Amino acid sequence: KLQFLYFIENMKRGDLSPLNKKPPLSSLAQGWGYTEPTSCMPLGEVLSDDATPTLLCNKRGKPKSQRRLPQDDFKKQQEDERKARAEESAKKQLAVLMRHEALQEEQQKNKENSAAEAHDKRQRQQVAFVQNQKREQVNQRLLLWMQTICVISPLFSLMSKRDTEQALYKLAVLCLPVIRVYIHKKRKAKRQQLLLKKHASSLERPSVSDLQELEFFDGWQTHMLSTVSETLLPVAFEKGECVCMEGDWGEYMYLFGSGHVDIYIRPPKVKSRASKDGFKVASIHPGGPKSVFGEFAVLCNEPRSATIIAGEDSTLWKLQKATVSKLLTMLRPKTYKDLIQKTDERRALNMNKLRPLKPSHLIESCSIFSKWPNDTLIALCTQFKPVVFRAGHRVIEQDEQGDALYILASGTVSVTSRDQ
Repeated sequence: KLQFLYFIENMKRGDLSPLNKKPPLSSLAQGWGYTEPTSCMPLGEVLSDDATPTLLCNKRGKPKSQRRLPQDDFKKQQEDERKARAEESAKKQLAVLMRHEALQEEQQKNKENSAAEAHDKRQRQQVAFVQNQKREQVNQRLLLWMQTICVISPLFSLMSKRDTEQALYKLAVLCLPVIRVYIHKKRKAKRQQLLLKKHASSLERPSVSDLQELEFFDGWQTHMLSTVSETLLPVAFEKGECVCMEGDWGEYMYLFGSGHVDIYIRPPKVKSRASKDGFKVASIHPGGPKSVFGEFAVLCNEPRSATIIAGEDSTLWKLQKATVSKLLTMLRPKTYKDLIQKTDERRALNMNKLRPLKPSHLIESCSIFSKWPNDTLIALCTQFKPVVFRAGHRVIEQDEQGDALYILASGTVSVTSRDQ
């Protein structure tokens, strides 16, 4: 470009010198308004933003007017882009992890809900079975009432005065048990209110710290213990009064307030709430980690295994079965497993202590032992160990090598075969 401009200037002057003649840069630049740079910067050297524009030199050393980005800003721009890409990648990874955790929580929640629904379904089935039995008894009684009132009584009253008296007598016989039960419940409620008023000053509701000391609530969370403390109901019993009856379906478990209770075992086929109709096997006093009783019927949904009678005027706290069942579904799996295991161990110990195996039981269970000597049977009874199996547990598997003999103490078992 400089050679071309030089050639144009020479043509204006009338000088047609060859083009390869290099003019001085200063004379040409001054004629066209350029100033000669004092120094040429190497190609690629970086200027700051506030620096004045300066002619750059190319590889041949000639001036080159080219503005480049400062090197610090270029590095900063690359660093910002790299940070932005890293942040975007981190956000994507975080979103994936959050989706994965949410999916795992949802699956765990679904499993817990399924287990809770299955547990509730089993309980509802058992409760429905008991209710159906009670309903059948009530229906039979109502049928007797209807037969007496609607058929027998009107016909007899029309026949003679004597028949009318007989019909009224039958009606009174039917009404008397209902009236007695009603009067007994009213008196019992009144006595309990008087006892509660009497012991109101010394009766304190168990706190969360008190419940944490009990073995039954070991591992329970604080908010669950607060719910237990709020839902406890106070009850009172006089000396000799029955707290719960062997064979009844339990709806409550009890915590001690004051007094003590005695455990009685009744002979078979004896249904009486009096202490004289059974024999005392143990007593339970307040204090200590085992100040809870009646929990087997609530946890295992089974009838009471013994009769509890107040040894003196006692005040207790009762916890409803529905509340316990609801809180059990909220326990951690490990805590629930430990609770069930401890409960089974206590049931086995109680069975060995309260209902020990005797030679008569062996003879009744299996006729093979009927010809054995009594000393041998006594020695054999000491070799049996109590075990507890939950509903649905498989005790013996077909085609397996047997290494133990089982004698059924309570409950029922079903026997199935693959050939059938």
